[in-house]
Amino acid sequence: MMWRLVLIITVIAIGFIFVSCDRISPSPTALTTTSTTTPPPVHVQTETIEVIPQLTPTEDVLRGTVTLWHALEEGEISVLLQVIEDFKFIHPEVQFDVLYIPFEDLLTRYELSASEDGGPSILIGPDRWAPLLFEEGLILDLTDLVDESWIESLNPPALDLSRYHQTLVSLPYRISGVVLYRNRDIIPAPAKTFDDLADLARNATTGDRIGGILERSFFYSGAHLLGLGGNLIDDEGLPAFNDDLGLEWIDLLISFEQIGPTEFSSDNDALLFMENRVGYLIDGTWKRGILAESIGYDNLVIDPWPEFGDRQLAGFVQSRNLYLNSRVTNEAYNLAWRFCQFFVSPEYQLQLSELDYVPVLINIEVEDRLTSQAMTALSYGRPYPTLPEMEFYLQVLDESLMSIFFGGESPDSALNEAANKIKDILSQSND
Repeated sequence: MMWRLVLIITVIAIGFIFVSCDRISPSPTALTTTSTTTPPPVHVQTETIEVIPQLTPTEDVLRGTVTLWHALEEGEISVLLQVIEDFKFIHPEVQFDVLYIPFEDLLTRYELSASEDGGPSILIGPDRWAPLLFEEGLILDLTDLVDESWIESLNPPALDLSRYHQTLVSLPYRISGVVLYRNRDIIPAPAKTFDDLADLARNATTGDRIGGILERSFFYSGAHLLGLGGNLIDDEGLPAFNDDLGLEWIDLLISFEQIGPTEFSSDNDALLFMENRVGYLIDGTWKRGILAESIGYDNLVIDPWPEFGDRQLAGFVQSRNLYLNSRVTNEAYNLAWRFCQFFVSPEYQLQLSELDYVPVLINIEVEDRLTSQAMTALSYGRPYPTLPEMEFYLQVLDESLMSIFFGGESPDSALNEAANKIKDILSQSND
């Protein structure tokens, strides 16, 4: 297997960062790389996370090198460069050794290196890596490192995604998820309840305009099951969706047909929405930029999910996280931890929002209205399960939903069949 080492941050890279005029733009300081070998692991002293008040040089002198591995895309790399630049402005004697590794290779490369007491001090990766890496003992338990007030400032689903068996194993720094979009030109007012939404959508359907096209594939509709009080997986990792609440979830999805056309893993609904022809759309937060550009920023709204009786519909939430290598030395750990603290500080979170990412902190006020609305909607979302077996759940449940919506199979039979199929897959996988 060949590894591409395509990004070591140097003064040249920092020099090309484009910084907007409304944020501090210090003169770039060279980032040098060092070649180090990692000593055997030692006991790490814990400390409480602190809020960095502002970007100003400090007398608290930090020295050393932060090593960081990632698989960020081109746009995200600029975000990483910005936070490094700001951190170095405060701590100019800190160097960074940053390595890009293709996403398909990053996890395996980290596992191999960390298991041999090597690898980076910080790994950036998706939330779903947490269970595997923690079970392998390759990331730190962060539970005692942060105080309760900071914990309470995090987006609740993102916090859940950072835990594994009630243990805090990572720090989330940005989130994304499934939300309910509304075209204010077609449906001027928000819906408080699902019945209100249905009435508004039906009343707005006229001519070539459609009040709502609601998505029913599992990734875009599965969180409704949790919002209704149901469960997807029980404590033993086995299917729990084939019960009365699961049937209620299916009834809800079937009722989408009374509102208007539905979609299943297709972009047709988004394309029609972008043509200013659809009032309601269920899609990801990552679409808000192109949707606003298409129908006009003032026309686009991200609504809170409507109530359903005494419960609430919901969308899945995912996060991108910072992991700390459990095999680093005490000195390298302290430096990496300080950088991670800065990564999730309010000041940087605000900068993150300016770059079209959704922050994880809920107690900050961002300027962009759509980002603020996304923060609110996602705070009431449901964490997309990080268990490895979710790959099977996603595939099997999509097949089950299709058999109900397009094949005429009864919901009870389809859900039971799906549960049994997943159990068989898990059993074979364990064998």
